[in-house]
Parts: sequence; structure tokens; C-alpha cells
Amino acid sequence: MNRLILLLSGGLILAACASNEPVWGGRTGAREAQAVQAATVRWFAANYQPSPFLGEAQALCLVVGERVGRRDILATAQAARSENMDPPAVILARLRDVRPKVLPISECVHGKDLTEVLEDTGERAVVLGVSYPEWVTPNLARISATLRENSRNWFRYRCSLVRGAEGWQIRRCT
Repeated sequence: MNRLILLLSGGLILAACASNEPVWGGRTGAREAQAVQAATVRWFAANYQPSPFLGEAQALCLVVGERVGRRDILATAQAARSENMDPPAVILARLRDVRPKVLPISECVHGKDLTEVLEDTGERAVVLGVSYPEWVTPNLARISATLRENSRNWFRYRCSLVRGAEGWQIRRCT
């Protein structure tokens, strides 16, 4: 009988340790990653200063990196623009109140002068690529972002975010 109890308790311990995603505050790692990515997009929407010769962007066309083995698929998404590279609907829903509006990468194309434009209206846009977070601690994350105005103007940033009472906030972005 003692052996049976020992075997059952050992099995329960192994099952509990077999969880494949860490949990932060009751949320899965994927949801935390999406929250960090959304906070990064909000920060860029509020702080982005366009190059004077290109003018104001009417939209941010978004692509987010996903963890695939040990690398992000971020750079490929910015070049490929296929629909399967669009960010998850959860992230887009979180960002529906952001201005300029946030749209999936598949809605952007290169304009005649190689600037980014919206496919349906031709309005000026900017492509923003945000990597999958690198977790320093459960409350501190690092993320990379690439902002592309046209085929010649690319800006790369490395940002750190902290989780506070009101959610994830950019601590520093350079």
C-alpha cells in the first residue's frame, strides 16, 4: 500500500513538472509575450517621429516575432508580407484604440517610391516589427524592434520593459 501511494505521488509530481509553459500571474508565457509586444507597439505609436521628408504615417503595419527554436521569424516577415505572418488577433484587438491605427503586415505594400503604403487606400504607413521577448525575470523583459519607413530608412531598437501594477511599460528604448 505504501508503495502504491509513493508511486502515485511520484507520478503527480512528474505531471506537475511536465508543464511546457511558465506561468506569470496566472497567465501563460504566450499571453505574457503578447502583452509585452502590445506594450511595445503602444510606446512606438506614441513616440515615433517620422522622417520629415516622408510625412505622417496613417498606420503601423505590424509583424511580431514568434519563438521558433532559438530564432525569431521577424526579419522574414517584414520582407515576405504573407498573410500567415500577420500578428495574432489577440494583439490586434488589444491595439484597436491606438493611433495611428495598427494593421497586420499583409495590408502594407511598397509604394511607387518604395515607401510603405496601405494596399487598399495608398495612404502612407510604417512597418513595425517586434521580436519575441527575452525574459530576464518574470517582471523584466527585453525586446527588439525594427521600424521601417521605406526601403532605405530602417531603425533598430533594443527595449526593456517592466511589469508594474498597470501592466507592462517601456523602461528604456534605445
